[in-house]
Amino acid sequence: MSPLTPRMNPHALAALTALVAITAAAVAGTGRATPPAGNGLIAFQRYLFQDSPLQADIFVARADGSGRRRVTRAPHGLIDGEPDWSPDGRRLAFQRCLTVDGPCTIWSINADRTGARRLTPRGAKKCADETSPAFAPDGETIAFECMTRRHGQPIFSLVAMDRDGGNRHVVVRGTQGAGVGRPQFSPDGTRLVFEHQNITAKPKNGHATYVVSLDGTGMRRVTPWSLRAGDHPDWSPDGSLILVRSLSNGPDFLHQGNLYTVRPDGSGLRQVTNFGPTVNLLQNGSFSPDGAAIVFATTSGSIKTKHSNLPDVFTVGLDGTGLRTVTRSRNWEGSPDWGPAP
Repeated sequence: MSPLTPRMNPHALAALTALVAITAAAVAGTGRATPPAGNGLIAFQRYLFQDSPLQADIFVARADGSGRRRVTRAPHGLIDGEPDWSPDGRRLAFQRCLTVDGPCTIWSINADRTGARRLTPRGAKKCADETSPAFAPDGETIAFECMTRRHGQPIFSLVAMDRDGGNRHVVVRGTQGAGVGRPQFSPDGTRLVFEHQNITAKPKNGHATYVVSLDGTGMRRVTPWSLRAGDHPDWSPDGSLILVRSLSNGPDFLHQGNLYTVRPDGSGLRQVTNFGPTVNLLQNGSFSPDGAAIVFATTSGSIKTKHSNLPDVFTVGLDGTGLRTVTRSRNWEGSPDWGPAP
């Protein structure tokens, strides 16, 4: 299982439905490159924990929660998640997983629910697991997290491909000591921001946000190790800020920190949200296309049922004020991405 993409195991699922707080995630929350544009629909994952069958699909809605509709309909038992809007707001890339622990493949679909297409090649392929797709600003390239195995050990790397799944190449190759994943493009399309997680490398189990050029050069860390920042970092539409979540991959998805912004050179770190230590789950999301707000998911203020407390989707201003609900459901709703108006 990817250390960068924790997923819910059967024991965690049983515990969740047995009156305990969330201790694991179905598919990790996503932060997406947001092209500068007028604000369009918010795409998100709805995981049917409370309703039958137990699966996940991609939905879209307006920022006020209206106009909600399903875009994907996963085959029985499969899990669709991690939606990412194309820069024209007409198509979504997403991952489709066989189980909560993978393996996953990359797909794309039109926002009107037509044209679903598998981008992961069938049969023999270099990636055993493909997650976290992200469109480039020109819509011609998609970056994603690729898991391979070396001597039986998982290796997590950043890979780019054409929008039809061809011409794949590694941008940053992970090692057994450190994995990389959850990529997102800069607005000018020349760099990727991503999460870097140490496994045996020092500091051991360290998390940080990095940027790198598309040719793999100029890699640099932009957040301090002490912040343990990551969880699908997102670039602001004007390129001046990066959105991260602190305490990425916190223990048992408890005390998951807060959302922060930081400049791409590592300066100007600023806290946006102020959730307390009792928040069970906080998922990073994305900037709005106009750059004035952020969408994310959390259990703080979400719908609580007799059996569980699952995340809902919210928006908030860049100054941390003006918190508004997008979804109110007893199901798991997360992995939000704010798309441009088509």
